[in-house]
Amino acid sequence: MARKIAPSLTVEIIATPRRRAWKLGETLPPQSRQTLLDLDLWADFEANGHTPQPGFMSVWGSPDIRHFDFITSPYGPGWQLDPDRFESALYTALARHEIPQRTTAVQNVEPSAHGHRLTLEGNQASTETLDATFVIDATGRSSWLARRLGVSRQMTDRLTGLFTVVPAESSTGKIACSLVEAVPDGWWYTSRLPEGSTVVGLLTDSDQIANNALRDWRSWAKQLSKTAAVRDAVNWPLVDQQEISVVPSGTSRLATIGGPGWLAAGDAAMTFDPLSSQGILMAMISGSEAGAAAVSVISGDAAGGGQYCQRQTARLKAYLAQRAQYYAAEQRWRDHIFWRRRHTGADALL
Repeated sequence: MARKIAPSLTVEIIATPRRRAWKLGETLPPQSRQTLLDLDLWADFEANGHTPQPGFMSVWGSPDIRHFDFITSPYGPGWQLDPDRFESALYTALARHEIPQRTTAVQNVEPSAHGHRLTLEGNQASTETLDATFVIDATGRSSWLARRLGVSRQMTDRLTGLFTVVPAESSTGKIACSLVEAVPDGWWYTSRLPEGSTVVGLLTDSDQIANNALRDWRSWAKQLSKTAAVRDAVNWPLVDQQEISVVPSGTSRLATIGGPGWLAAGDAAMTFDPLSSQGILMAMISGSEAGAAAVSVISGDAAGGGQYCQRQTARLKAYLAQRAQYYAAEQRWRDHIFWRRRHTGADALL
């Protein structure tokens, strides 16, 4: 039985089986605490024992290492997430509110007289259909549902992450919090993971990856060895070859965030540069707002969906302005193509 959330309204989660190949070192900023409280998730979050982050460090705009403490934040510290525990807590919350999850794949979606008809993968290669008055696309960067409805995705940049996880025995433990460091062709990120290993990644443009052969472990490690601070997170020399995972990380948005009978939320609606550390927080906020907008529309307020889209567009505008300020603060390599691209403005999505 799907959970009733208002008179005559029900909700159901449809998700493909969860697959997590490895951990990226996700963090939450201090202000996430208020969002978790608003979503009635704070008690579960505290019980999960995520590692507090008292601040972060950066080498940005100058060769000096700067420390940014969260001590002045009214929300307290940020957190280094254990992704498995965080995700499990979300599913626990669904169960607590009696919201069912159907673990299957959606094969097709098409508008219907009363909303949308979803074709679901059934047992033994069979299919079944589900008629939904309203659908929220929360399929991440793939924005699967919106694309099936003919909506294109707009990209501001080609930022791509080249990440690896260095095992605990090869991690120095010298860097206790997240660190970003600007370099001529992008920027590096490192952070300790809860079990003691260290995630290390280079963020650069996709064409620069090919130009510098950065998918090759030796080339990637050579670039890491040239950093001033990030290299201190690992023991040298790094003799054991690590798998390099390529992760799309650019800023993007759907050309249309919603339409009749549907809205997109989280990364399906828009994606944020990981430099902002806003991805997970914005996903929680937009997911909550999309749910409220759906209830509003179904209850007879035809303007609810449009108001949701306007809020997300305003949020994107504020983010792009902040993003431009961050990148403008680094002028040491303004003639390099990576930085020149970001110094010319990033308002194409508006």
